[in-house]
Amino acid sequence: AGTVNVLLDTRIAYSDDMGTTWTDTGQTVNTSSDLGSNRATRYEVSKLIHDPSGNAASAWHMFYHRYIVENRDTRDFKNGWIGHKTAAALTGPWSAEEILFVGSSYESANGTPKVTLPNLHADLSHCVVPTEPGALAGPNGLYVSLFCAAGNSLGRIVLLEWNSSGNSWSYKGTLVSDADVRAMDGAYATFSASDLFAQDGKTYLVVS
Repeated sequence: AGTVNVLLDTRIAYSDDMGTTWTDTGQTVNTSSDLGSNRATRYEVSKLIHDPSGNAASAWHMFYHRYIVENRDTRDFKNGWIGHKTAAALTGPWSAEEILFVGSSYESANGTPKVTLPNLHADLSHCVVPTEPGALAGPNGLYVSLFCAAGNSLGRIVLLEWNSSGNSWSYKGTLVSDADVRAMDGAYATFSASDLFAQDGKTYLVVS
C-alpha cells in the first residue's frame, strides 16, 4: 500500500522433468535496490537462453528490462534499458551488466549503450522504449525480438540479430505491427510480450 516500491529481482530455477518439479539454483542474477526518495530499480521480463555453438565462457545469456520505478507505480523508462549478462554455467558466476539496447528516451548519463536502436536503422526511429525481449540461439548467432514502444502510438515487435563473427547487431525487420493485430480483430490494439522458439526445423514467434 502507499508509495512503498515493490522490488523485482531476477532469480534462476530449472526443471528436469518438464516442469513437474523445480530446483532453485540459489542464483540471483539481478538484485533490485531501494534508491530512497520513493525510487527503486526493477528488473522485469527476463529471457534466458543457452547458445551451444557460441563461446563456452558465455554460453548462457540473460536479457531483461532494467528501469527505475517511482512512488510504487510510476515507471521511469528514460533511466532504463535492455540489459544483458552472460555465464559459462547456469549457476554462474554471471558477467557484469551490459547496457545492450536503448531507445530515444534513454538518459545518456546512465552510461554508453551497446546499441541505440533509433541509430541502428531508420525503421527504428520510432523506438522510444524497448521492452519485453524474446531470444533464440541460431546456428549463425543470436536473435532478439523486442517490443518497441513508440510514444503516443503503440509500437511494434522487431527482430535483431547478433553476428558473432562481425561482433555486431543488425536490424532484420518488423515481425508484427499494430496494424496486424487490428486486421485480426479490431477490438485489440497491439501485440506484446514476444518470444521465439524453434522446433522440428521451424522457427516460431509467440505474442500476447
